[in-house]
Amino acid sequence: MMTTTLRPFRPLFLIAAVTLGGVLLPAQGSAKTTFDGMWAVQIVASNGNCPARTIPIAVEDGRISYSIFGATAEGAISSDGALKVSFAHRDDVVNASGALAGGGGAGSWRSSACDGSWTARRG
Repeated sequence: MMTTTLRPFRPLFLIAAVTLGGVLLPAQGSAKTTFDGMWAVQIVASNGNCPARTIPIAVEDGRISYSIFGATAEGAISSDGALKVSFAHRDDVVNASGALAGGGGAGSWRSSACDGSWTARRG
């Protein structure tokens, strides 16, 4: 059996890439799903040494995706607001899940070095 060891998560690089990715995404047209548009997502670690941050995330057609500086994000939001998304940079991966409703949402996230919660608000 082959075992893979993940390198420690580099939260500052990934958070910077996600932040820049949200800023560099094109402006949204008319929303095609209830949750399309820009969201401000506050990330807080409950375990590990990952800094708290608020990052902009764009949703289009219920999909969360982009690629910038080698970091990528892929995920989806269902029509009832349930979401799953993965952020990755090389071997470092952050998995998040939760739900959106109306103009807000909340959930949890986990990486190889940290885990915590997130809250979101539209805008």
